[in-house]
Amino acid sequence: MWGEGAEGAGLDSVVFRLPRLKILGLSDNDIYKVPAEISRLGSLEELNLSKNDISDLPDEIRECRGLTRLELSSNPFTRLPQAITQLVGLTSLGLNEISLTQLPADIGNLVRENLLRSLPISICQLVQLRVLDLGCNEIDSLPSDMGSMASLEELYVDANDLEMLPDQLILCRNLEQLDVSENKLNVLPEDIGELSRLTDLNVSQNCLQVFPNSIGKLRRLSILKAQSNAITHLTPAVGSCDQLSEIFLTENLLTELPSSIGNLRYLRTLNVDKNQLVSIPTTIGGCCNLSVLSLRDNQLTDLPMDIGKCEAISVLDVAKNRLCYLPFTIKVLFKLQALWLAENQPQSLLKLQEEREPRTGVKVLTCYLLPQENDLDQRELEKTGSRSFLGGPKVHFTDDKGDTTIDEEKLPVGEFHRHDTPHPKPHGAKTKKNVDGHMIAHEEETGSQPASISLKKKTSDAVLSPSTSTSSAAVAAAAAAAAPPAPMPRSALRQFPQPDKSPSQRVTSPLQQQQQMQHQQQDNNNQSCTLICFAAYV
Repeated sequence: MWGEGAEGAGLDSVVFRLPRLKILGLSDNDIYKVPAEISRLGSLEELNLSKNDISDLPDEIRECRGLTRLELSSNPFTRLPQAITQLVGLTSLGLNEISLTQLPADIGNLVRENLLRSLPISICQLVQLRVLDLGCNEIDSLPSDMGSMASLEELYVDANDLEMLPDQLILCRNLEQLDVSENKLNVLPEDIGELSRLTDLNVSQNCLQVFPNSIGKLRRLSILKAQSNAITHLTPAVGSCDQLSEIFLTENLLTELPSSIGNLRYLRTLNVDKNQLVSIPTTIGGCCNLSVLSLRDNQLTDLPMDIGKCEAISVLDVAKNRLCYLPFTIKVLFKLQALWLAENQPQSLLKLQEEREPRTGVKVLTCYLLPQENDLDQRELEKTGSRSFLGGPKVHFTDDKGDTTIDEEKLPVGEFHRHDTPHPKPHGAKTKKNVDGHMIAHEEETGSQPASISLKKKTSDAVLSPSTSTSSAAVAAAAAAAAPPAPMPRSALRQFPQPDKSPSQRVTSPLQQQQQMQHQQQDNNNQSCTLICFAAYV
């Protein structure tokens, strides 16, 4: 709907009864007031109010959230309503030939979270602009004349594709907050220290390796965030930023901190997690207001005794390091509420025991989580990775025709060799047993029986005497006690009557002898089987 050239003091209320209206053109009229009913046009996309006598806009215009083009040129505006900064869908805002004396503080929010790849040079003509938010776009460079925006106090260009900042940015001397995080910056302007009013500096998630020495001139700097960069060296000039209260340097490549860090008397938070620090300067004791000290995931082997001078510490995180003990001065940190020594620590504070350091004899503190060798081994395992199942386990089968010998120590990690299942060897053929005249089988034993036996008659009884030596007689006596006596011929029994004998010396019948030999043979077989099974098991 267009109404150019139609003279009138106001707008007819019938216009606001069109909720589906998308385009409203009211240029070149005598309109001096926009009623609050403009909020009813929820579908409005384009609004042209140029060349009228409008000096103000109602706050209700913020309800036109679908508005993409707003033309306000050639009107006697002295200020823009704060509500206009909430029209985040605007792609075009015309403010030519008007009498603005100031812009809303949040006017820069109108260009955040879009797909902008570049900025027009004319944006540098907004010399009264105080806040410019260009975050979450695709901007790869800023205009070289940024220095002409002398009134700029806050600049947000986070989450873009910037590789460098214009050198003239240092001419924005009123800049207090600068956020250039999540870009591709390799360096910062060498004279960044000229931004003397800067209080917040965020350069996180870039590719920075060092800070320029001029950073020491930022005497008002309070917050420094530089996480996730490649910083290998922190300039000692940072110790001149004596108003610093928070420093975040996590996930960098720092191996040491400058001793000048002890000059930061107002420092409350120092986070240097996930670096390569091997030591902490003894000057850390000068940070008398330090409340949170996080040194997690570094390569620290000890902490300085001067840490006990940081009496305000409430949180000390030294997990995943190489500490063998803690300095005794930890006991004087009476405000300490959390001491983290391991990632899976069950409690924030643990009971510490006093000991003597073996090499120096100095009194130290320890507990069951010290030394931190387990954390170190786990960290090395995470960095190198386990090759146990790299490419999947590989099992080799040997050929049944050949016996292949493989040195398992020389096999690559993750490979296995399958050997044949060990089985006991088959039993050898049993030897035949000697059989006497009574068909009683018994094993042949040499040296367990006498070579010959003679029977002699005595008046009292008949005694069996071997015709061998004395030692042979002892062997025969032992054999006689273990084995049944040999049967005697019937003729001998008839010629020499035998007196009564004790049950142990009594001659048994052939049937009894056969039963005894069968029991003895069964016992011998069981013993032989037990020995074979034991050998197979070994």
